[in-house]
Amino acid sequence: MIDRDKLNAAVEKALEIFVSLMPTMISSLRVKQHATGLEFTVGNPQLSERPISIFTEGGEIIVCFAGSDYHIADYDDRRTEAELVEDMILGVAGIVGGHLEAYEWLNGDVTIARGLMPAGSHRGEQWLDGADQFKVFTWETCGDYTLSKPITD
Repeated sequence: MIDRDKLNAAVEKALEIFVSLMPTMISSLRVKQHATGLEFTVGNPQLSERPISIFTEGGEIIVCFAGSDYHIADYDDRRTEAELVEDMILGVAGIVGGHLEAYEWLNGDVTIARGLMPAGSHRGEQWLDGADQFKVFTWETCGDYTLSKPITD
């Protein structure tokens, strides 16, 4: 069973250390208390509107980037707080290091799906039903791109 207070403290300590070791890749770390847990904002020095947000809610960690998110939890009551924090740091490092990208499938201006994927894993070979655009968002915005579905006869 994950202890909420231990998890909050472990996430805060891990992020403080991680951010201190990334002076050119991360601009800031902000912490905000909520009734359900803590909210951490990892600042992007290149694009302030594209931070990584991390939430602790109960015994879960939620990592959000560019409209996409993933959850880290102890679904089978066998993991420790440290193991959840390890997964979080690996994910944040993947985003900041350019190994994970956020993506968005669109039909016109309407988002139909979002998520995170390994960098460069989609180059337009397959398309989600109903989608006509695929957008990718990276920490260092020079890796952002948009693909439009090829028109077929």
